This record gives sequence, C-alpha cells and structure tokens, in this order.
Amino acid sequence: MEELVLELCDDHGLPRPNVNCNIERKVRYLHWPGSRLVVRRALRGALTITPRRPRRPATTDLADSVSLVAQFHWDPDAYLALMRQEVPDYERLQDETAAATGDDAKRVLELGTGTGETARRVLARHPAAVLVGLDASGEMLDHARAALPAERVELRVARLTDPLPEGPFDVVVSALAVHHLDGAAKAGLFRRAAGTLAPGGRIVLGDVVVPADPADVVTPIDGDYDTPSTAADQLRWLAAAGLQAGVAWARRDLAVLVGRDR
Repeated sequence: MEELVLELCDDHGLPRPNVNCNIERKVRYLHWPGSRLVVRRALRGALTITPRRPRRPATTDLADSVSLVAQFHWDPDAYLALMRQEVPDYERLQDETAAATGDDAKRVLELGTGTGETARRVLARHPAAVLVGLDASGEMLDHARAALPAERVELRVARLTDPLPEGPFDVVVSALAVHHLDGAAKAGLFRRAAGTLAPGGRIVLGDVVVPADPADVVTPIDGDYDTPSTAADQLRWLAAAGLQAGVAWARRDLAVLVGRDR
C-alpha cells in the first residue's frame, strides 16, 4: 500500500497532517492504494488536500460496493485529531452515544471500533461489561488494543457487512461508522444487529445524518465514501427490524438513535 504523507509546511504552502498553514489549508490524512494527491474545496470553504480514490461503482451488488470501502484506510495516528477537526461536536457525540447505552450491560458489540474512543467510554459506563469490537482496519484495532483493558475486550477485523458475532448482546453500539453504508446496507445491518440482541437489549447509533435544514450541514462529507441518511429513515429501518426506535440526542447534522428490543 502506498502511503501519502505530507511532513512539513514548506515554501509552497503544503501543510503537514492536521496543521493549519498560513494559507489555511488542511490535510485529510488518508491512505489509498495507487492514489494521487488532489486539492478540492471542502464544505466549509477551506482547501483540503486528499488522496484521489475511485468513485464507488454504480452497482446493486452490496458485496461489490462495500469491498471498495473496505480498501480505504484511515491513518490511526492522525484519526482522532482529524475527527475533532471535522466533526464540531465530536466529543459530545461520543459522550451522548455512550450515555444512550444505559447501565449495567454485561456483553456489548461495537460496530466500527476504530481507535477505541467509543469503547473506552462504554466500558467506563458498564464496569462489568465485556466488549466485542469489529473494525475493517487491523491498524486501527492495534491502537484500540493499546488503549483498552485487554481482559475486557475482544477485537476482530471484520466489515459491517460480514456476519455478526453470535449474541446475545445487551448493547450493540456504533459511532461514526454506519454512515459509510448506503440505505439498503444500513437497513440490512439493523436487521442483523437486532437479531443478536438479548431480551430488553438495544442498538445505539451515534452518527452523521442528513438534516432537515441544509443550513445544519456542518460535517464535511464526500457523497461517495460518506453516505449518510436522514434520522427519519434510520428510525424507520430500526422499527422495521422490530425495535422501538427513538432519538436520544441530536444537534445539527449529528444524532444518537436508539432501537430497543420490544
């Protein structure tokens, strides 16, 4: 895999990752096989330098569509700083997601563990819980292992479209991961996740959504790798999975949705 790394702010104004230069450019620090650097204008008006990646193919084959996403890799060292830059209420979203998981869970499934930011909060809230965490990136999970108590986590490399671990789970939780799936894949994931719940269990989703008011769009998305849906659509898909669905928290284009076992 080719790594694209901009180390310094040089005479031409190219910034190092996550550092604002005097021309107010920033880098979304990503890896993509065979990629090349391009410059494009982000939603908030700043110039963003990113690796060019192929656009998602027009296909109804879910496996083909998601295989492209699985090749995409965030750099773990820069991930947290990038999230804090691009998601204005990142810390609040994480806190609200953990709060919506309730209390006293014994077994938790996390979808898209990343570097362990959500898992750390969830484990603190549920002191007796063991967490099974899934992520498509082994590199991200290596960082999570270093940050989480080894005796309380089982981390596995897996995609959101892979078969889920066998339940039952008291909580299935995900933060800033499900928006990478299209609508049909989200609905399918909700059905499969609901099937792993223990009686009285819940699914908790903290993520970017498409807001009713376009003025509330504040989180940069690319419309390709990022495919958020409305909160209303996701509540409908949670209900179709047999869950009692509601909004635990929302602010602009972020929301925490909960689907409870009836």
